[in-house]
Amino acid sequence: MPEGLTYQDTGCDLAPSCLNCPFPSCRYDFPGTKRAGKYALILSAAREVVATPGGYKLISLRFSIGKRAAFRWLALARSLDSPLSTIGRDP
Repeated sequence: MPEGLTYQDTGCDLAPSCLNCPFPSCRYDFPGTKRAGKYALILSAAREVVATPGGYKLISLRFSIGKRAAFRWLALARSLDSPLSTIGRDP
């Protein structure tokens, strides 16, 4: 960074700070990373609350998505975490 330049770490809509960003690459580096990053966050959160009663409410409120979308994310999380989803995969 050039000398005399003041840097303000304002982050983006996915992370409040660039220096503390949870993603391995910046959303501005590659086209489409904003959507992929958001989807990864939603799926991760859905996996955490998949067994929680009313988990769909937590997902829909946290990510500002509808009830049906939250149920779809929870269904996807369930299917990825089920023992049947590992059939045919290398250990």
